Amino acid sequence: MIKWLANQKIGKKLAIVGVTVIALILMNIVGMIEIAKTGYFQFLEREHIEFVLLMQLKLDQLQETLHHPDKSVDTSLVTANSTERLEMG
Repeated sequence: MIKWLANQKIGKKLAIVGVTVIALILMNIVGMIEIAKTGYFQFLEREHIEFVLLMQLKLDQLQETLHHPDKSVDTSLVTANSTERLEMG
């Protein structure tokens, strides 16, 4: 293989190197896209888990309010600040 490559003209050698570099660049781009998708899917999974836990908490609060109507009504279900969500991590 090396002997064959040594016997080729410089133009063909440069073409082989160029095609190899382009192939490596394309593989790198595909790899970075896959890494970005993985990170985005992890973000979506964390958001989903956070949303489910929040909905479970709010459902428990609503059920508690329905079972004990004599207690004061908790208005945090509709008046929660959007900044609280950022502090949860």
